[in-house]
Amino acid sequence: EVGDIITAVNGLPVKTLEEPLDITVKNLKKNGSALSLVAGREGPPLLDNLENKLKAAYVAIDDGNLPDLEEVQAKIGDLKVQAASTASATSVSPEAMRRLRSEIDKLAKLLGPIAKTVA
Repeated sequence: EVGDIITAVNGLPVKTLEEPLDITVKNLKKNGSALSLVAGREGPPLLDNLENKLKAAYVAIDDGNLPDLEEVQAKIGDLKVQAASTASATSVSPEAMRRLRSEIDKLAKLLGPIAKTVA
């Protein structure tokens, strides 16, 4: 995302790289080597306070046609835990990223009817 700051490449802090970051990444790609980046992001976490905002939306809409609020809140909680675990890992496997993406997709599916009602 715009504004993200890359802090490590393949587990090495950017400050310790022998070459500039762009050259290091280009060389790794050219050689077909594995490339793992760690990025920092400023600002509040993406899912911060989502549960409270969701509850307020349910109260405002209150039409009985939305997915179960507790189920949605539980899914958000699970996703927060999984995202935090993935983000804090020293190395994230492609499988872990696929699982996280799958959980995000499931949450998006649950939130779809809510978004349509609010829009």
